[in-house]
Amino acid sequence: MHISYTWIVDIAPHSPGHDLERVFVARFNVEFSEETLVVLDELARRQGTTKADVLRKAVHFEKWLSDSTAEGAKLIVETDGTARELLRF
Repeated sequence: MHISYTWIVDIAPHSPGHDLERVFVARFNVEFSEETLVVLDELARRQGTTKADVLRKAVHFEKWLSDSTAEGAKLIVETDGTARELLRF
């Protein structure tokens, strides 16, 4: 996978009537396999959102999961009445 990024610095109003603030935005170019693109398209369609939003949510979920498991939390998935712990890989 090849990833490149560009930092974009923009000046945007913080809120109406207030001083301007700098907004840093990173734009990434990522090459995905066809299989991953199909999954990404499906998730965006199901959620009624963009592929970029799906990726943003995935990053935030991974951060939450990483923080939670570092604090000793376990992720339990229940299927058909059977609970299983999701192990990190």
